[in-house]
Amino acid sequence: MTAGAAITLGITVASFILGIIYKLIDLSVRFGRFSRQMEDNEKRDNEEREKTARKFEELYNARNRHESSLTRLDTTIQSINSNLEKIDLKLDRLMEGGRN
Repeated sequence: MTAGAAITLGITVASFILGIIYKLIDLSVRFGRFSRQMEDNEKRDNEEREKTARKFEELYNARNRHESSLTRLDTTIQSINSNLEKIDLKLDRLMEGGRN
């Protein structure tokens, strides 16, 4: 093997090794970015889940408050209706008594 061939072979091997090292570094950087992006996405997902859980709880509580209010209103309306029926009966009696 001549000296020129040995130098060419040495440069080729060194270039190959440097290319592999460069690719490993590039893959490491990409993996780091990907990992950071995954962590950021996971944090964002957790925050969204917490917000959704709070909104659900607020809606659930509001629904319960409305249901309670409707129950009270229904009871009040039934009471008013009962009183009106009593008043109606008394008025009917008064009208019958006035005719006789």
